[in-house]
Amino acid sequence: MYKISYTQNGQLSIAGTVSWQVYFLGMNTHQPEPAEPETKITKPEPGLRRDLLEGIFSWLILPITIVAVVNFFVIQTFHVVGGSMVPTLQNSDYLIINKLGPTKAMAAGVVSQNKTAYTPKRNEIIVFKYPKDPNLVYVKRVIGLPGDRIVIKDGQVSIYNSSQPEGFDPNTGYLPSGNFTYNDTDMVIPQGTVYVIGDNRSPGGSSDSRDWGVLPVENIIGDVVLRLIPLNGIRSF
Repeated sequence: MYKISYTQNGQLSIAGTVSWQVYFLGMNTHQPEPAEPETKITKPEPGLRRDLLEGIFSWLILPITIVAVVNFFVIQTFHVVGGSMVPTLQNSDYLIINKLGPTKAMAAGVVSQNKTAYTPKRNEIIVFKYPKDPNLVYVKRVIGLPGDRIVIKDGQVSIYNSSQPEGFDPNTGYLPSGNFTYNDTDMVIPQGTVYVIGDNRSPGGSSDSRDWGVLPVENIIGDVVLRLIPLNGIRSF
């Protein structure tokens, strides 16, 4: 409250108490520091988790599984090292192997609960585990089948069986005429085994059934169906 009056000499007189308040609208001389944004980790929505798992399965797990199954049961690739199959195969050839024969025999054995032997065809080129060391893999040609009598004499190979008792030359059609095969042999091939020889018949050219005996059919991985590399030598078998 205050009182304004004039003195006798005309001067202005103010009596009382004056309260002054100053407001600074829109002005703040001390503002708090802005708070750091809080980092939050939230669980993904169920739908997002499902999409993520489906993506991982379709782009990673499924392709790996398919490749593994195909490689184990259907086809497989091998790289030739050495010259035991010259002139048919050369060192560094890249081969595709068909594994359906052994796979079918294995499946039939599981269904029937009886051991079912896979027997390749004569003259097929097969890849197999070396009987004396299964860690080694060989490639040779099938010459004799179970029940055949094989005779190697004077450099010539002859096969005798019930269908051709007079004998025949199994080398016809894939080796040059007059090719000399070393190591004389005369034996009947037992059931569950085959007789294999490399196409390189020169002395020491191939380690095969002439050296270490017949091959058990359970050691067979598959038969060669395609040479893929070198590109200028692509061919099927």
